Amino acid sequence: MNKNVSAELQAPTVTRSATGSEVKAWATYATVMASVKTLRGQSYYAAEQTANETAIEVYIWYRTDIQPGHRVVMRGDVFEVATPPENLNLENREMLLRLRRVV
Repeated sequence: MNKNVSAELQAPTVTRSATGSEVKAWATYATVMASVKTLRGQSYYAAEQTANETAIEVYIWYRTDIQPGHRVVMRGDVFEVATPPENLNLENREMLLRLRRVV
């Protein structure tokens, strides 16, 4: 079953603390509507082959600014973009993001 939710797309930012050490923070660069599909059975197994612990697939409108290492926050849960986003049917209309939960 697919579920539509609001999703915050975030990219890492690195700053320096007063002592000079690097501090990693996250900046939201977009909020989009997403269709979420929880993977089960064979779909889950196939996704595991490309990204360890992939828990969900998310479908959004096409964007060019999402990269592996970015993250998605939905309903307070944080997920990492596990693989490069897929441009579905190469139409620049819809994207598939494979995400894994951040603990």
